[in-house]
Amino acid sequence: MRALTREELELVAGGDGTTGSGPTETVTVTGTYDPYGGDGGGFDPGGDGGGGGGGNPGDPPPQNTFEGQHCAVNAIKDDIAQQSDHTSAEHLGIVYHDSTGYHTSPTFTGNGSQASLTSLFTWMTDNGVAFSEVTDFYHNHDQAQYGQDSATAEVNRYPSGTTALGGQDWNTADYFVAHGADASVFTMTVEDTNGVARDFAYSQESTYKGLSLGQLEAGHDLPTADAPCGG
Repeated sequence: MRALTREELELVAGGDGTTGSGPTETVTVTGTYDPYGGDGGGFDPGGDGGGGGGGNPGDPPPQNTFEGQHCAVNAIKDDIAQQSDHTSAEHLGIVYHDSTGYHTSPTFTGNGSQASLTSLFTWMTDNGVAFSEVTDFYHNHDQAQYGQDSATAEVNRYPSGTTALGGQDWNTADYFVAHGADASVFTMTVEDTNGVARDFAYSQESTYKGLSLGQLEAGHDLPTADAPCGG
C-alpha cells in the first residue's frame, strides 16, 4: 500500500459523524447528527478550509522542554483547556523529541468540525522539526460536535477510522509514520468530550481499527486516562 500524498489525503481531526468536503473547501456540518455515519469531517493538509487560530506558522520552537513525553502531552492538554473555544472546536498539536528532550508545538485551532494540518506542517518546516522527531499527535474531540448523546461520546473516546465507523483519524497517524515517525513509539492522543486524554499506540492500530461498534461503546481495549504530569 503506497502512502497518500498531502493532496490526496483528507485527514480527519474529529471523531465519527461529521461531513467533510473536498481538500480545498470548508467543512460544513448540517442536518441531523449521526454518530455512526458520515465520513468524519476533515483534517485537511492541503486546503484552506480549516486551521487558523492557535499557534501561527513561523512561531519559534517552544522553550518548554520535558524529560518525558507524558509531561509534554499534558502540556498540550493544558494549553487546549485554556482556549475559549475548547468545547466547541478541535485543536491539535504534536510532541517531538530531539537531543535536548521532548517539546511541544503550538496548538492549532480548527474551524468548527475541521482542523487543518496545513498550519502545523508549515510550522514544522519553518522550524526544522522533522517527521522522524514526532512522537505523538494530539487532538481533541470537542463536546459540541461529539457529545450530543452518550453513544456519540462513547465511540469518540477512540480515534475515528475504525472498521465499524467512518472518519479517518488513523489515516493521520499513517501519514506521520509514512513520512518518518517511528511506528514503534508513535502515539496518537485523543482527548474525549469530557476532557479525558488517552494515548493510542500506533503499534496497536490494527486492534483498535478492528473493534466492533459494540466494543467501542463498551470501552473494549480503551487505554487508561492520562495521569497529570508527575502523577
